[in-house]
Amino acid sequence: MPDRQDAAAYVADAPAAGPGTCRAELIIHAPIERAAEGMPASLGVLERLDEDRCRLRTAVDSPEYLALRIATLHLDYTLLGPSGIVPHLRRIAERALGAIQSAPGPDS
Repeated sequence: MPDRQDAAAYVADAPAAGPGTCRAELIIHAPIERAAEGMPASLGVLERLDEDRCRLRTAVDSPEYLALRIATLHLDYTLLGPSGIVPHLRRIAERALGAIQSAPGPDS
């Protein structure tokens, strides 16, 4: 079982997060209503944590695609796990930063 999770908990969480084998959990730094506005239901399950934050649980079939889905979120977030997604997110961030460093900006 992933993350030393017991079988019952794994099966109970599977439909909620999605059908994929690569899972992630994030804290979205926005109220759940605002997060839900621009987020397709197929992305995963949102859970209210408090007035200003919610949790997103999501799953897809590859870590690369999972990182891409996370990187395109329209709100600030904190990745809770898994740490295996970090290198993929880092590559996306570095690629994007490299692309804009030499691009003409609004003040050039």
